[in-house]
Amino acid sequence: MKKIYLIISIIAISFGAYSQDDVYVNKPDGFVSFGFAPSWGVGNLGDFVSNGSYRGFFFEGKKFISDNVAIGGYIGWSGFYEVKDRGTFNFEDDERFQASGAITGNLANYYYNFPILVSFSYYPKPEFWIKPFLALNTGTVYNKLESYIGTVGLLSETWQFQVAPELGVFIPFGKNAEGGVHIAGRYNYITYQKYRFNGVQYMQLNVGISWLL
Repeated sequence: MKKIYLIISIIAISFGAYSQDDVYVNKPDGFVSFGFAPSWGVGNLGDFVSNGSYRGFFFEGKKFISDNVAIGGYIGWSGFYEVKDRGTFNFEDDERFQASGAITGNLANYYYNFPILVSFSYYPKPEFWIKPFLALNTGTVYNKLESYIGTVGLLSETWQFQVAPELGVFIPFGKNAEGGVHIAGRYNYITYQKYRFNGVQYMQLNVGISWLL
């Protein structure tokens, strides 16, 4: 989790790190980006799966509609998984399981999602070769939650609403290169209200490749 805060701080510093030599000859019409998306649960999701998730990807495209504003689409996938320490579990203590009695074993928790979002991005200096941006992503997300101990378990599948503010930067491979590195940190909130969840929250770091359009 500390790594994502460090990277967000570096991105924020890049908003002010401009000089006259950083200007492109032409501004891009948009971006296409894809890559790796590790995530870390916070709140209820952090309790449910305390491990970070390194199973995730993203793909997005953006098109400038003005000098500084771009809109686009985003899809992704994240998978969280943890096996808790072996112990005795009393079903009466947890209303999620429709069972009685107790069982000894390892509790395995899984959470997966697949967001389909619209993005609204603001680029303060789109003509500069290093391009920091602020974005707001919103849309629908498919959620799959599973929890098992022994032969007893639960499964929940549902579509919910998601919102994700984001801070990122595009760093080209060279001053006038068409491709470069995409780095972005984002906070995700999903309106999931089942099984002791008062919303699903997680931090995410998107690291990948971008191509200018």
